[in-house]
Amino acid sequence: MITIDKAAELLEVSVATIRNWIKSGLLIRKNNGISKISIELLLEDINSGKIDKLNSRANKIRSSKKFIPIELISENNEIDRNVRYQSNFKEGSKSQKGSYYTPENIVLDAIKVAGDLNGKTVCDPCCGSGSFLRSFQGAGLVLGYDSDNQALKIAKHYLRKSENYRLENINSLTSEWAEKIDAVITNPPWGARYSSDSKKKLKYLYPEAGSTDSLEYFILKSMRSVKNKGFLSFVLPESVLFVRHFWKLRENLLKNSKILNIITYGRVFTGVFSNVIRIDLINSKPASRHYINANGRKIKQSDLTNEPEFRFNIEISKDNRKILDMMTSKPFVILKDNAEWSLGIVTGNNFEFVSDKSTSKHCVPVITGKNIHPYSIDSNRKYLNFDRSRLQQVPKYPIYAKKKLVYKFISNRLVFAYDNSEVITLNSANVMIPHMENYPLRVIM
Repeated sequence: MITIDKAAELLEVSVATIRNWIKSGLLIRKNNGISKISIELLLEDINSGKIDKLNSRANKIRSSKKFIPIELISENNEIDRNVRYQSNFKEGSKSQKGSYYTPENIVLDAIKVAGDLNGKTVCDPCCGSGSFLRSFQGAGLVLGYDSDNQALKIAKHYLRKSENYRLENINSLTSEWAEKIDAVITNPPWGARYSSDSKKKLKYLYPEAGSTDSLEYFILKSMRSVKNKGFLSFVLPESVLFVRHFWKLRENLLKNSKILNIITYGRVFTGVFSNVIRIDLINSKPASRHYINANGRKIKQSDLTNEPEFRFNIEISKDNRKILDMMTSKPFVILKDNAEWSLGIVTGNNFEFVSDKSTSKHCVPVITGKNIHPYSIDSNRKYLNFDRSRLQQVPKYPIYAKKKLVYKFISNRLVFAYDNSEVITLNSANVMIPHMENYPLRVIM
């Protein structure tokens, strides 16, 4: 229980505001004061931006304090210290560090896959306030490394009753780890920003890295440090599976580790729009017929080595992949390097340049993606003020004058139509002209 006066001091508002929040239900009365849990939750909402103190009838008291110090939180607080510590940072600060607090269910999922940790050495090389470390129950030795000393203090608080842990305030990317590890389970920083000197050092230490992303460095360091046939689990952005930036990392994982699971969780971090995945590995070369569990779907790991840029295309079922393999086992041609292609026009201001009716200025018929249906273009037209000098993006005009295929730029399926009327498209519709001998346009459509 916390007094109203103390609550006002902690939340940096007036006593009158605290009373208003009690009336509105934002804070919960307890005996002669206020529930500490409700204060913790309200603070988290304020720091995350869900609640604006000024818009919540708050008379903000100016203060030099940026957040509530860890020392003000009592030993027996009902809300985890690491939740408070995380909420003390604004999203921009977390983004620069590349670190976000990991939801407990993801941690527990990874621990289950790791299996019996009894007597084993388990490490989180970027442990923060210890959400993973506290789950390594039964491990012979728990190792936690982090460059944030304040976070390590919180981790130490939670591990204080154990004797089998060691925490070190180091940069685990540039420091030697004490010993070979049986398992590494972590949520590494994503896209953390480094100084130019640090970038040079990391590039020297990790020449096999294809990107300069912190997550790739942590994965490479972990693979070097874990024992042969050791277990690794990483919480990562979904972009690792397919963006070009990580193609070398994917190649490394496919050729040098046995991938057990790729599990998707959706958007689980506040303020982060990336979908989240967990990938579990064994540090050993994969067998030729090793299968990955991808959200319950079995995918042969060697199949992914044939994907462009080693993309982890986990959405194709085993049966559909057989069909694709059968198709590509025969002679075939592809459109790449055998077609002209163009984006539609970007006006920069559709209100000015596009009209529903034909006028003296708006006199050039134009279509959008909405006009395109499977194999046909409807008769609705808008009209464009085709002033090339003022339009933001204009493709080379001759491509519109040819017989062509047009297709929706944004769609959950491929929608193509044939055009021989020289119609122009806006940027929600693209243009393609195949140049393939013996394959008529309509056949390709």
